[in-house]
Amino acid sequence: MGDLNYQLSGFHQYSELHYTPDAIGDLAYNGVASDTLRSNTANGLQFDASYKLNAAHTLRTGLAYTRQNTHSDNSVGVFDMNDDGTQASTDPRTIVDNSSKTGKLSSVYLQDEWHIGAPLTINYGVRFDKVDAFVNEQQWSPRINVAYQLAKGTALHAGYSRYFTPPPQELAAQSSIDKYAGTSNAPEVAVSDNVKSERTNYYDVGISHQFSGALTMTADAYYKKIRNMLDEGQFGQALILSPFNYDRGYAKGLELSAVYSQKDWGSFLNVTTQKAEGTNITSGQSLFGPDELAYIANHYIHVDHDQTVTISGGAHYHWGDSQISGDVLYGSGLRLTPDTDGAAPNSGHLPHYTTVNLALTHTWKATPVGAVEGRLALINAFDKVYLLRDGSGVGVGAPQYGERRSLYAGISTSF
Repeated sequence: MGDLNYQLSGFHQYSELHYTPDAIGDLAYNGVASDTLRSNTANGLQFDASYKLNAAHTLRTGLAYTRQNTHSDNSVGVFDMNDDGTQASTDPRTIVDNSSKTGKLSSVYLQDEWHIGAPLTINYGVRFDKVDAFVNEQQWSPRINVAYQLAKGTALHAGYSRYFTPPPQELAAQSSIDKYAGTSNAPEVAVSDNVKSERTNYYDVGISHQFSGALTMTADAYYKKIRNMLDEGQFGQALILSPFNYDRGYAKGLELSAVYSQKDWGSFLNVTTQKAEGTNITSGQSLFGPDELAYIANHYIHVDHDQTVTISGGAHYHWGDSQISGDVLYGSGLRLTPDTDGAAPNSGHLPHYTTVNLALTHTWKATPVGAVEGRLALINAFDKVYLLRDGSGVGVGAPQYGERRSLYAGISTSF
């Protein structure tokens, strides 16, 4: 509508995860047989608008509202235990542990894009978020980002942003943990505080330079200072993700990238190095052992998804209505806890890995249903077998492998 643009969206989302046990085998080997069903239904609205006030200012605003309902239905076979930790009976009993929670998340923001002069642009604004679920929290988040054209083809940018990230609703409440007291499913730590929202101060700075019409290179550095640092892990007999908080954490990194583009072909290369650590677990304590909690309470440890070096690169060639492309991904390995006495949690890392992916696309332009694009993608072309996790480490309950060789086909059309 002239200088005013707006968009209104509504959405519905449903997800479900059902873990079923080997009722006899799990009881015999683990002392617990858990039939767990978790489901989440979310409905929401989002509105965004922008208005070009004048040549120097463009205003943007928006709001969002989400209402979600989470159900956790558990039927858990357990054995009763004596005070000395021995099994009291060979006859199991079933504990029914069903719960539900309705949560609401509201957000609103206002932003101004200010073109001060030809080389300088500032984006600044503020956002407000409020969550009402297992916790009732809110935050005002100011943000400012500056872009400056140093010279033709060279630009600097720097910024500060405050972020507010509510936790997922799928978590184990204290009332559920209390039901397992005196049984084979009782945790070593019987206290589990509610998971809180993550609050982050984010700083970044970078530079880009266009060496020619074909080659552009960029460098970006960032630092995140985090309170109530959110993480998720797989715990217990039913390996379902559960959230928890570190009291304090940080993440920092550097990314170097290059893009080369010609008429019929092009390539890219990204090299990143980063480090992320947290200390003092302050929620979901029942998911951990007491020795692990005691160490982390006084030491920073690597988070389980911390990977020191990641490199990706690729190229494509275009002829007629077809294109062939390939890319390579290298990772130095996620974290593990070494199998040695006194080893700090997450102090080691898995072996590095490299995978190669290939793709072929073709476009049929004149069809009765408009332009049609077909695509074939070969993932992990050389069928490299590699571990993402080995089952050790904080929040890592089972081994997990990378995807084996896979072939995907897709087709899309646009009128």
